[in-house]
Amino acid sequence: MAHIKGLRYIKGRQRYYAVHAWRDGEGRQHQLKECLRTQDQLLAIQRLPDALRRLRSKARGEAIAMPPKPTDKGLELDTETNEWVPVLAGDVLDAEAFDYTWQQAAAIHAQRKHERTGRPLADSTLKIIDRAVRGVPKTPITFTTADVREYLDGLKAQGLQPITIRKLAVCLQGVTGSLIKSGYVSDTFTNPWQRIDFSAKSRNHHHVATAKECRDLLALDRWEFTVMIKCGFRVDELAHLKLIDGWLLLDEQEGYRPKTDSSVRKMPSPVSKIGKPLSRQALNERIKKVAPLCTNHSLRSGFKTACMEALLPTEITERLLGHALGPVAGAYGAMTDSVIGDAIAKAWNVIDRW
Repeated sequence: MAHIKGLRYIKGRQRYYAVHAWRDGEGRQHQLKECLRTQDQLLAIQRLPDALRRLRSKARGEAIAMPPKPTDKGLELDTETNEWVPVLAGDVLDAEAFDYTWQQAAAIHAQRKHERTGRPLADSTLKIIDRAVRGVPKTPITFTTADVREYLDGLKAQGLQPITIRKLAVCLQGVTGSLIKSGYVSDTFTNPWQRIDFSAKSRNHHHVATAKECRDLLALDRWEFTVMIKCGFRVDELAHLKLIDGWLLLDEQEGYRPKTDSSVRKMPSPVSKIGKPLSRQALNERIKKVAPLCTNHSLRSGFKTACMEALLPTEITERLLGHALGPVAGAYGAMTDSVIGDAIAKAWNVIDRW
């Protein structure tokens, strides 16, 4: 393939990507990429210019243009009076202008969430949304409950796990909901995703690791399992941990933002060194060989069990897990290193007795 600037084929994803790279005023290099959703080179070349324009706008911090709402106000020239009169977009534009694509709806959803929270959606969340809307038949406002069932059946036919299916469906429910709440469709429109039960049928992901399962997994002597069982870190957080002076630190980094503000935390390390963790799937496969009922999240639940057996106050347990505290609990007192250290020591004493 001839080299084309800004076009890259990623073998692991088997897709072409548009790539925009630049250097900031301090000479640091940055890069943004957008999947062109094709393996065909000619089709990728056709989609490349628009994708690069979007990436350059994003790099400059420019807002992405949102599609029109039926309630948007404008002016129209009255040919009889030759005067400009106020009109609504819904009165002058064809209905097709308001039949938004899933990609447009996803952009509306992301903007609404940003405006509500003051923070952009995490990259991991955007990836899940992108996966959810990819290749979905029909458009959001033409979707029916029958279409929802057909979509869910298609995901099951792909062999996806119930928890993954639920995660994708929740994304599409939220995206459709944002169209309604942002005024892009009538508030009388019924969100079909709210009328179908797509809760995960499997409850294995809710299994709490038992004392024996934690003990058997710790015996494998992998730092990832030790950190998840003894500190309660999420599997997605492992790759972003820093080990500094015997403490594990999770904070916001370039290209990574923790799940919530409360996820930023610092805890004593039960290991002397850490490295690049195995993938989620690889870790899960190793867990299954020793504890078939467990998943990665079961280990985090096992840590919470240890905190409860150690009789730690709820506020401290929630802080150790990276959960947000209530408005009253979060407003008084401070979780100092001494408090965290003492609490962790008590939890470890419980785990060591298992």
